[in-house]
Amino acid sequence: MAREINFKRIFKLQNMVQHYAWGSASLIPGLLGIENKQERPFAELWMGSHIKAPSYVHLDGEEMMSVRELINLDAAAVLGKAVIAAFGSELPFLFKILAAAAPLSIQVHPSKEQAIAGFTNEEMQAIPLAARNRNYKDTNHKPELLVALSEFSLMQGFKEFTEIKKEFDLLGCGEGISAILAAAEKQKPEKRLVYFFTRLMALTAQERNTLIPQLVARAEGRREPECRWLRKLQKLYPSDIGVLSPLILNVCELKPGQAVFSPAGVLHSYLGGFGLEIMANSDNVLRGGLTPKHVDVAELLKVVTFKQSEPHIITPSKVSAYESTYTVAVKEFCLSKIVVKPAAAVSCQRSPVVEILLVLKGEVTLSAPGQRESMAGRRGDSFLVPAAVKEYKIEGEGELFKAFVNV
Repeated sequence: MAREINFKRIFKLQNMVQHYAWGSASLIPGLLGIENKQERPFAELWMGSHIKAPSYVHLDGEEMMSVRELINLDAAAVLGKAVIAAFGSELPFLFKILAAAAPLSIQVHPSKEQAIAGFTNEEMQAIPLAARNRNYKDTNHKPELLVALSEFSLMQGFKEFTEIKKEFDLLGCGEGISAILAAAEKQKPEKRLVYFFTRLMALTAQERNTLIPQLVARAEGRREPECRWLRKLQKLYPSDIGVLSPLILNVCELKPGQAVFSPAGVLHSYLGGFGLEIMANSDNVLRGGLTPKHVDVAELLKVVTFKQSEPHIITPSKVSAYESTYTVAVKEFCLSKIVVKPAAAVSCQRSPVVEILLVLKGEVTLSAPGQRESMAGRRGDSFLVPAAVKEYKIEGEGELFKAFVNV
């Protein structure tokens, strides 16, 4: 079977959609040019080989094969020897289109060591992978990069404790939270944040039902982003502890083209917008609020990094006349934007590593020396470029994003 497939060609991808409740009914269908008469939420489109929702490649005729199967036939031809040496016979990244019409959960991702320990522990407890109370779905970490395609709102990283206290004091937070803040101030400076957050997460349902509505009521009429999000989150998740997150985490607004990186241990939430996300190939998420899904506070507290950090906004750096790259300090992935102009074909001489191309604007054609015919790419189309393809050409007019392994 391996001899019957030409690995020196580009494959068009068929990808799977995740219909999470927070998804937009229009953004991904609009990009893909499909109808959504039932108004289902299209939250994420996954491009990659993750076992939960692998992409498929179009072969000759109507035949299709999952990317996982294609890799199994000849991992070196698909992934490249350098990728196999670093990560084994697995595509090390997962590339997504993300469309958030409502906020995602407050969440954090584990380090590689934490993921291995957590997965092993849950396996020993015989917790099924699909169980609602399962935290670790695999042994991998999940650093991730989000690139905004529209204005994109998010929260990421703790504010300084003094700033958090100021935010609560500004709204007159009441006796319950005031007492926690006062007790936190008596701790050593490096312990104040962990003490405050741990106590906040331990509030009973009765305490939350009393304290949070009072605090949100005091935010009425205020125009600060934190107050606007307090009111919005309270409407969506009444008295959920995550409603208080805008007072604790940095609220950030990305402009189209800007990106933000979330390393292991950093608490964050995507609040709304249209974007691209690329991450290590993992589905490990520890949630802390703003979700009907499983919340394991004890495990969350083990994984969170308790130090102040501000969102580091990344803009792409030009690496050629047509390509700009978002630089991040991980080996599993890198992301570039390619702009193709009429009468100026883009010739890609490349390292022998796997790539995924996504067409976001315009119409282009892709061709490789080992391919009989060029392939048409329109808005929403995506393609797998195996490592065995030593060079390829893009012609036409459009914008593409290229996901690849940074080895």
